[in-house]
Parts: sequence; structure tokens; C-alpha cells
Amino acid sequence: MYYASFGILAIILHIVINFSAMKPVDKKTAPLYAVRYRLFLIVVMIYYLSDICWGFLMDLKNIPLVYADTVIYFFSMVLSVLLWTRYVVAYLDRKGLFGRILTYTGYAIFIYEILNLAINFFHPIVFYFTADKEYVPGRARYITLGIQVLLFTVTSVYTLFISSVKGTKEKIHNRAIGLSGIVMTVFILLQTFFPLLPFYAIGLLIGTCVVHVYVVEDERIDHNRELNIMREMAVNEHIESEKNRREQLRALNTEKELARRDELTGIKNKVAYTELVRAVQGNIDNGINYLPFALVVCDINDLKKINDTEGHVAGDEYIKASAAIICDIFDHSPVFRIGGDEFVVFLRGNDYSDRKELVEKIRGISHSNSVAGKGPVVAVGMSEFISGKDLNVSDTFARADSEMYKDKHELKTV
Repeated sequence: MYYASFGILAIILHIVINFSAMKPVDKKTAPLYAVRYRLFLIVVMIYYLSDICWGFLMDLKNIPLVYADTVIYFFSMVLSVLLWTRYVVAYLDRKGLFGRILTYTGYAIFIYEILNLAINFFHPIVFYFTADKEYVPGRARYITLGIQVLLFTVTSVYTLFISSVKGTKEKIHNRAIGLSGIVMTVFILLQTFFPLLPFYAIGLLIGTCVVHVYVVEDERIDHNRELNIMREMAVNEHIESEKNRREQLRALNTEKELARRDELTGIKNKVAYTELVRAVQGNIDNGINYLPFALVVCDINDLKKINDTEGHVAGDEYIKASAAIICDIFDHSPVFRIGGDEFVVFLRGNDYSDRKELVEKIRGISHSNSVAGKGPVVAVGMSEFISGKDLNVSDTFARADSEMYKDKHELKTV
């Protein structure tokens, strides 16, 4: 019972500390090192369970069960060494010769131990029990543990060496992994000389705690921080007021920004609209709970007639006057000129809340101008993005475009 008590404490702490790291992960998207570390933690838990059972079964002097549990004990121990080596190689992302040597050495030790345990059924070379039901370690046990100590040592030294040429954050992570390996090396060495004490279990507990605090938890915090930054950027990028738009217009001094502006009207052009659609579509495809939005499609009536009768200069002035009306009405939303006489407005925030009133306002202005025969006449159609129904931004655009053509037809009958 005394021997098993530490194993019980170790497995409780192991589950509490490493619960999130042991959850199932998507092997297609998760880093390889995360997948391998999860397998290592699972095998460590199996080792703790075998260590606990060993203590209870030895107290009961049930030798057949003790023998079976001892086999599991050695199997899980050597497997943990192999999985730790594979995790370190994956974390360092070392695909070169030395990384392969470490991995193949781990497999060789694993296979060697399996053969020893198989031979032990017929000839006790790893361990055996006396007539008084006392546990006696064999020579092969010391050889296997010695090789494991050597592999742990080489892996740890290799990791610490790599940390000397890494950046600050990576250096801390690599040192934590390297020191964890050294801790496990020391305690497996103690286990070699004190077979009836749970030294390797202690080493595993300390090592996994160090990795959790300085590597796993640190990476989780960094990952969450990156997600929050991405979400904030995705939201803030598309909530623009007219004030910000005008400030950006004054600040445009680079070729990249100029490429996103319509030269005639000064508003955003089709390139900028395409980038916005790509960003929004990416959020939709990734299942991000995107805030509600709507698209307004506008088309200028009689532009060709003005170009043909009054000239292209007059036509350009007509386009600018139409753009001014659209921008003044939708003054909290980005406006894009995506064609000669076609505009799109991306409604968010207050403009989205007041979308029906704003659309009716521009229709009223266009109707009055059409009756008076003076001023821009803009056909307009609006549609909201329907979550769960619309798979693409283009679905919303198509409905808005259809509504615009209906309005265009009605204006021509005025």
C-alpha cells in the first residue's frame, strides 16, 4: 500500500495537470509534436496504473498477477522512452540524420525490451520471483535501463544544444524539454539501483509538470492571444466610419493603398471589394460567428445617355455626384465602385441597424431627381446575409442585385 500511494498521487496530478493535452486532437490540423506528446502522456498514465497495481498485488503476494503487471510495467516504461524521443524530435522539427538516429534507436530499444520480456517467460533474464515471493531484478533489466538512460541523456543534451541557437521563446521551450529529459534520466538511473522504489514515476511527474508549465501552457496562451488578435482584426477591419474613410484618403501615400482606391471618385474600388469578400468568406468558411451584415447594390441610371449626349466629362461628374449621394447616406459603411456605373455598400453597425430607412432615403432622392429630370438617379437593392442559409457572400450579393434591377425598372416608369 505504501508503494502504491505515490502512484495514486502521481496519476491524480497527471490527469489534473495534463487533462487538456490528453484530449483527442485532429491529426490533420494539430502539430505533429502535439499528437506525439499526447501519446506519451497516455502511456505515462498506463505506467502509473501498472505501478499502482504492482504495489497492491505485491502486498497480496499474487505472483501470477504481479508477473503480468511487471511485464506491463516494463513495456510501458520502454514505450514512454520511445514516445518521448519521438516527441522531442518532432518538437525540434529535426528531420535530419541525427533525428532519425534518435528515433531508430528508440525503436531498437523498444524491440529489444519486447524480446527480453518474451524470453523472460522461459528464462528469467529481466526479473523473477523467489520461492518466498520476493521480486529479483535480472541482468537484462539493468542493461535495458542503462540504454534508456543513455538515450534520455543524448536526447536531452541534443535539445539543450539546439536551444543555444534558437530565439528567446523557443530557447525557453527547448531548455524546459531538455531539463525535463535530464530529470527523467536521473530518476530512471535511480530506478536502476533502487528497483523497489517509484523513482521513475517521480521523474515522469516532475518532467511532465515542467513541460506543462513552460511549454504546453505557454503555447496555449500564445495560441489564444493570436486567435484574439485575429478576431479583433477581422471585426475592426470592416467597421469603418466616414471619418476614418476620409482620414485614410488623406493618408494614402503608398502604391498599395492607391491600388485600392477608385481614381475618379476617391472611394474604394473593385480590388478592395474583392479583398473584403475574401476576408469575410474566410470567416464564414472557418465557422467564425461573424457579426450581421448586408450588401447594398447601386446602379446609376442613364450614364450611357449622358456620355453620348453631353460627353464623358459630364458622365464623370455624374458618377462623382452619384458616389457622393451614396457615401453621404451610408456614411458609416465602406462604399466600393466595382464597375463603371455600379457600386456596392457593405453595411455594418449603425448602418446595418438603419438599413431599411437608409435604402428608402436613397430611393426617395432618386425618385425626386427622376421626376425633376435633374440630379443623379440611383437604382438600389439591398439584402442581408442569412446565417445558415447563405454559404457564400455571392448569395447575398445576388439577391441584392436582383432587388436593384427591380428598382431600376420602377424608376424608368416614373
